[in-house]
Amino acid sequence: METEQIRAVNDKIRANLPMVTPPHKVVISSGLMGLEDEELNSVLMKVRVFDSFDESVDPHNEHDFGMFYHNDEKIYFKFDYYDTALEAHGYDRHVLTIMTADEY
Repeated sequence: METEQIRAVNDKIRANLPMVTPPHKVVISSGLMGLEDEELNSVLMKVRVFDSFDESVDPHNEHDFGMFYHNDEKIYFKFDYYDTALEAHGYDRHVLTIMTADEY
């Protein structure tokens, strides 16, 4: 898969949070799942609109990693890529994980 295609899929997944369609998945860490709905929605919105991709967090220009602060807590999001069976690396399924920095 070309870099532009990877980036486009990642951007589309982020833009549609929290609704992600198969075969892609979103994993929200236990640290974030403990937030009140309003706070969790705020975190998801920040992932959705994140646009501070640069060489330090996105060296391959795939929009596959980001970091921001929410209520003074560092939040990361990252994409991993798997085959259809979720057993090996591939580009059939993009899995977005959103977590606190201490859960990374």
